[in-house]
Amino acid sequence: PTWVNAMLQASQMALNLSRFNDAKSKLEIVIRRSGINAETKVEAYIRLGWVAFEEENYRSAKTFLSQGIKKVKELLLKRKDNPSLVALLEMGCHFLGRTMIALGEQTNDEDELRNALHY
Repeated sequence: PTWVNAMLQASQMALNLSRFNDAKSKLEIVIRRSGINAETKVEAYIRLGWVAFEEENYRSAKTFLSQGIKKVKELLLKRKDNPSLVALLEMGCHFLGRTMIALGEQTNDEDELRNALHY
């Protein structure tokens, strides 16, 4: 639906302006709403991970990004050549790698840092 696209765009604008609470609330509405297609929910999870990353809430970022990446991989099994899904996967992996590096540095966890290299 059109309102979903508007919410995603509004969340991105809020993120660009460092209005993280606004971005987060819009994305949470999209995730909780029933009847939203799987691709849109995946995008919301990945963007929510991006917001958490920007807030330096790395554990939450890792959770949201991992959930989004898992779901987008499942969708790609059915729709292999979907460019928007591939772009979401790339964005999710980019931010998950950055998140794992930041989390590894924050907690002095060498395993987390090594695992970040997979992304």
